[in-house]
Amino acid sequence: MSPADSSPVSAAEGEESATADTSIAILRLHGDIDIASEDAWRAEGDALLAADPALTELVVDMSEVAFLDSRGMAMLVHLYTQLVGRGGTLVLTAVPRRVARALTVAGLDQMFHLQVG
Repeated sequence: MSPADSSPVSAAEGEESATADTSIAILRLHGDIDIASEDAWRAEGDALLAADPALTELVVDMSEVAFLDSRGMAMLVHLYTQLVGRGGTLVLTAVPRRVARALTVAGLDQMFHLQVG
């Protein structure tokens, strides 16, 4: 599967509720998030951010992530930086334990909101 097979869901499409002050979008990652897929996933995340300038929370569903390397981590840091710049947050949800461990070893558990699942 490739990032093109994913279908990000925004709050406007009704999957998540949003308050008047907050816009939420969901990015569903799957497979290996590595050097081969980083650029496509980065573009997918950037497209979500560009589509809604009011977006303040990006939830990244990682339930189907098999592998995450440093390039995948760099992509997540990029999205985090973009969100913080607009006063937002990045939440990683359903993070597999092996992926959560890699994020913790890299010290990124201090940066992201991790929900291990």
